[in-house]
Amino acid sequence: MDQGRGEQGSGAQERGAQGRVGAAGLLHDLVARAASATPDRAAVVDAAGALLAFAALDACVRSVAAWVAARTSPGDRVAVLADNGLPYAVLVTAVPRAGRGQAMVDPRLSPPER
Repeated sequence: MDQGRGEQGSGAQERGAQGRVGAAGLLHDLVARAASATPDRAAVVDAAGALLAFAALDACVRSVAAWVAARTSPGDRVAVLADNGLPYAVLVTAVPRAGRGQAMVDPRLSPPER
């Protein structure tokens, strides 16, 4: 076994694309697995009650990740400015899926503070 790497699908620690190690893998991998296993189960529900199932979330994440990857280069960081809700959930999952770093920007800050 390689240093810090478990066997695929064993639930052991896996090294992600960004070099971080997580017990269950990266968030976008977890979403993809949940979309395959339980596509119609609610993944995200926002404050207004809008619901996004795992299959829909995974489709959005894949689409946004492809868009980000096409417009940025490996090693780039992407600023994410979004209120809590469905767009936020998609963005924080899609940017790492594209292999890019993300810088979270608090939307409550005024433009000069950003």
